[in-house]
Order: sequence, then C-alpha cells, then structure tokens
Amino acid sequence: YDLVISDRMFMCNTLFAQAIGKQNVLYSTGGFGLRRGVLGNPYPLSYVPQMSTTFTPEMNLLQRCINVLVYLIGEIVYRVMFDPMTENLMRKFNISTHLSGADLDNTPSLVLLPVDFALEYPRPVLPNVKIVGPLTPRPASPLPSDLEKFVNESPQVVLVSFGTILDGLSDEKIAILLEAFNKLPYKILWKSKNVDLKTGKNVKIVKWFPQNDLLGHNNVVAFVTHCGHNSMYEAAYHGVPVIGMPVFGDQPDNLQQLLRRGVAVGLNTGNLTVDGVINAIKTVVTDDRYSRKMKELSVVIKSRPRTPLQTAADWIDYVLISNGAKHLRVEKYNLNFIQYYLIDVCFVILSIIYIIFKIFQFICRKCCRRQSKSK
Repeated sequence: YDLVISDRMFMCNTLFAQAIGKQNVLYSTGGFGLRRGVLGNPYPLSYVPQMSTTFTPEMNLLQRCINVLVYLIGEIVYRVMFDPMTENLMRKFNISTHLSGADLDNTPSLVLLPVDFALEYPRPVLPNVKIVGPLTPRPASPLPSDLEKFVNESPQVVLVSFGTILDGLSDEKIAILLEAFNKLPYKILWKSKNVDLKTGKNVKIVKWFPQNDLLGHNNVVAFVTHCGHNSMYEAAYHGVPVIGMPVFGDQPDNLQQLLRRGVAVGLNTGNLTVDGVINAIKTVVTDDRYSRKMKELSVVIKSRPRTPLQTAADWIDYVLISNGAKHLRVEKYNLNFIQYYLIDVCFVILSIIYIIFKIFQFICRKCCRRQSKSK
C-alpha cells in the first residue's frame, strides 16, 4: 500500500502514517469545528464562530469577545495537554522525533471535509483542505417491505432518530416523547433500542432503519434528530425539514446552521415537554416554509458536478500521482509564531517610527535652541 487514510480526530492515526513512512490523507467525520486535523486552516475570529458557542457569523461585539476567548482557551488546552502527550509517544516509539506535536499535526498531505457551504459557514480554505461534500447522503434505495408498508399507510410520516451514541435517552425523556408522538395525527417511525414500549397505532419503534433511504421517501415530511453531522446533511440532501434536539459536541452548532437557513425548529433537550414536542413537529409539518426552504437547499447540495465520493477519490488519486501534493503546502508550516503573526515586522515598524520620532525631536530641540540664542 502507498497511502494511509485516517480519521483526523485521533492523533495516533497521524503517528501511524509517520511510523510506516507513508503519505497520509485525513478524513473528517464532522465539519470544521474540531480544531485538530485541519492543517492549520485559518479561523478568522471576527466571523467564524468557534465550536460550542452556537454563534452565527453575524456576531456582535460581546459575541466576538467570547469567540476569541473560547479560541484562546481551546488553543492553550490543546497545546498544553495534547502536544506533550503526542511528543511523549513520538519519543517512546522513536517516530519523527525531530518534529514537535504541532508540526506533526501538519504532516498529512490533505484533509477531506464532508461539508457543503450551502450549510457550513463560509470561510477561507487552504489549498490542501478540500471540501468534498457530505459522503453519506445518496439517492434512496428501496425500503424493507415492513417499513415500506408502514410509510405508505400515511402521506405524512415523521422520522425519529438520535443516532447511535445518543440512542439511550433517559426514561423521563422517552416517556415525554412517547406521549407526544401518540397524540400526533402523523405516523411516527422511531429508531430506538426500547422496542418494547407501549405505543399507539400511529407509532412504530424499530432497533434500526435505513435512515438515508427513509428520508428519501416522499411520505416522510419531518425528521426529529439530535443533529449529528451525517443526519443533518442527509435531511438537507433529501429536503426533509428538521426538529432538532442537540445534546453535545457539534450538535448545537449544527442546529444553529439549520435554524439560520430557516429549515428547522429547535427543542431544549434539558427542558423537554409534551406540548413543546407536539408544537415543534406540527409547526414544521404544517408551515410549508420549512419544507420549501429545505428543498431549495437540497437542490444546491445535489448540484455538484461530481458526487462527494467521486471528489474524495479524485483527491486521493491526486495525492498518489503527485507524490504527496507537497506543492499545495503553504509556507505557514515553515514559519514560527513570531514570523507568522508578523511580530518581528511590527517590531521593525515600531522601531522605525521611534527613530523618526527621536530624529524629529532632536531637530525640534536644535531649532528651539537657535531661536533662544538669537533672542
């Protein structure tokens, strides 16, 4: 093999590629939010919100101050905690010991980001950071017969899924959701491990379902989700508006992106009520603005000249053909902190200004002395 494709979240993946001396392409399971593994891509803090702030690019003064503070805290924590861990592993296993932890982060040839600026906030992108588009959404395949029968029984079906990590909701929240679902006039298809719950005729609970294929069914009119990265893009791809119940990580930020586009309603997971759930779902289903805007978003996401999978494969081939795509690397990787932030240039400019000021001050004093002597 000639190349390692690894998840950008885990530092050991980059270490592994260095240990075996192979080119490395990073793949992201999420968007830009995670600081690690974006090869030093710039984050203009004046209009690019940090993860977990739930800000939009239109930040006021206070929000920009908080945004800068969150960035600085994250940067300090990362450099103080994670860089030493990485460097210890490098020394222990004798892997590229001439590099620092920060340098190691920038050794991969490319990073592939499965995002689309139809939802993601626009920002500058380095030549070796490639926006390939979301990989999991695709045209819907035929459904299993039992699910096909269920969704065809009603022209309005609401899909419910909280992913794999968050499948285990508390008993209290499950009871609230179940009561709300039983009171709705729509069919509810819910993916949950709690398949033994007593439900009404309109609610069906299954341990697993093909989420992408169901979202592509014409009768699915809304999606209750935790707003995970893949779920958000699958809903957008198929034009299904969202009721968001985020919990942690990038989920609140993902919901904010959907809210900004006018294609979702958010629920506070920590303060969930039966009426709140009912009203949110009815709002999304009955107000055609949500469906219309999401379908417009779907057209944009589907309009790529090549599919995200094809685009990702193109760039992986490109790295192999170009022997690591070293020509895409910016000079930033060779600059130290002082050089990158032009601290040395600022010092030179201030020194020149100071010298000019002292010369001007000297001339003024000479002129004043001459005038005093003439008097």
